[in-house]
Amino acid sequence: MGRGAPARSSPGCRADLAADEVRAPLTTMRRLTLINQALDSGNPSRVLLALLARLEGEPWLSMDNLAAKLGLPRKSVGRVVGRLRRSGVLRTVALASAKESACQCIVYLRTRSTDQRALAALEDHLIGDPSITMAAQVTGGYDYRIEALVGDIAEAQAWFRGLLDLEAIGGGTLQLTRTVFKRFGAAAAMLGSDPSDDFDV
Repeated sequence: MGRGAPARSSPGCRADLAADEVRAPLTTMRRLTLINQALDSGNPSRVLLALLARLEGEPWLSMDNLAAKLGLPRKSVGRVVGRLRRSGVLRTVALASAKESACQCIVYLRTRSTDQRALAALEDHLIGDPSITMAAQVTGGYDYRIEALVGDIAEAQAWFRGLLDLEAIGGGTLQLTRTVFKRFGAAAAMLGSDPSDDFDV
């Protein structure tokens, strides 16, 4: 999308764009105003998403590097980043390398009941399982998709059998995987293109 072109949007995942956000490069004061307005309203404007996309997947940055990334004065960075963290928009993720023998797993589970008590107990179990890195409800032939990291193949099989023994579970499948890449954060994906192509932020 060229400068001045209308913003793209999709149902349920909108990044609204005010016309004055694309007419000229953003001044520092305007950039700060847009960040504060977006956080006040809860609306993920494309300018805010463009700023967040510059931080996603980056290692820990110094205040000077953050100022350069965000296009803000150094004295404003701490206040802005602090507010982004408190709002839940920005968080730090610590990465650890697993042993070569560790198994990355994807599990699909089918529930046998619509009993809310049993389903709540199932989700509490998933949340409390330290091997599970992500769990989501899905459509189709299964009800849950789970990502996990366990010690080795034997441990993966035993862990999976434990899931199948849960009261709410009526079946499932275990897949061993190898991660090719993992993208952290969603701002760049929501923008759908290089933010620098859309905005001078």
